[in-house]
Amino acid sequence: MQVIAVHGGAGYHSKQSEKVVKHALRSACSKALSNLAKDVQNDRKPVTAVGEAIVVLEDDGCLNAGYGSNLTMDGEVECDASIMEGTTEYFGSVGAVTGVKNPIRLASAILENASRPQSLGRVPPIMLVGEGASAFARELRQEIVHPAELKTDESIRNWRTWKERLERTRESGALESTNTLTSSVDSNYSGLDDSESHLEDTVGAVAISNSGMAAGVSSGGLLLKYPGRVGEAAIFGAGCFALSPAGNDFGVACSVSGTGEAIIRSSLAKTLCDAVSSSPDDIHEAIERTLKDFSRKYVEDPGVVAGALILTRQFEGEPGPYDCRLWCAFTSQSMAIGYASDKGHKPRAFVLRQAESSTPKLFITCFSLKSS
Repeated sequence: MQVIAVHGGAGYHSKQSEKVVKHALRSACSKALSNLAKDVQNDRKPVTAVGEAIVVLEDDGCLNAGYGSNLTMDGEVECDASIMEGTTEYFGSVGAVTGVKNPIRLASAILENASRPQSLGRVPPIMLVGEGASAFARELRQEIVHPAELKTDESIRNWRTWKERLERTRESGALESTNTLTSSVDSNYSGLDDSESHLEDTVGAVAISNSGMAAGVSSGGLLLKYPGRVGEAAIFGAGCFALSPAGNDFGVACSVSGTGEAIIRSSLAKTLCDAVSSSPDDIHEAIERTLKDFSRKYVEDPGVVAGALILTRQFEGEPGPYDCRLWCAFTSQSMAIGYASDKGHKPRAFVLRQAESSTPKLFITCFSLKSS
């Protein structure tokens, strides 16, 4: 069975943005599923499908990745992205990169380069940032655009609105509230109408095919972030992780979204994969325990949230079918996800929402996808 699942971030998704976000997620699933269908001879790996799904999300201006990303304090687009292949555990990422149309393609190229022997015994990088990343993209003849081409009218409008509010706050001498500037939106969004408050976070994908599993993420980062800031989407073990060793009955791939600095400090994607791998008979409990531990570390800061899309594979016998499950868990107000498979599951998309509450709890749900 071939499965692709994607997410449009954990944070806050307005009712106004729901339709276009779900359309983007379904489109990403359709593109990736067509790729996975070519994996009959194991010559098309799930890492390729993950990359192609995220390219669709980066190209859609309604999401915070690639085109339409949040702008930095200076009003520019700086993107992070990473991708990981579960069988070899190869990884590639870019951070604070500008002018690259699809950061996930550059991260994929870095992953591929890391698997090749280098001349003179050099160690290939698994992460490139800033101008070094852009130079590598030009060397590979990847699509380079003028940085302004990655901005949308809406991203510019949001930047101007929040920059003016930040300046007024500084002039008044009041403390700045970060909760209203991040995608970790909670009840502190008082005073905003629904059309204005639809900031989303990191996008990502997880996939499984005959040849293994993979995971990836891409993000424009925080609105009004400092130039040069690198978020969880570029850091090994933080934004994505995949484990599907050859000959192992169990595999897992995870893509994470939320408050980047806290996710980095917790190596959240790897921590979730390790917890799930060590408790394959009680995955729900492993996810719940891990995310509750994460939340307890930041209990004094209600603006810190996390969301995870987790795909698991459990063989029922060799050779034979395997049990595949898709888990979504988040502590934010909402999380947007989509999935599809070649076993009758057409592309579907949802914006999962917490019950209305001043303090969002932990939301966990699971979709079971049988390979036979």
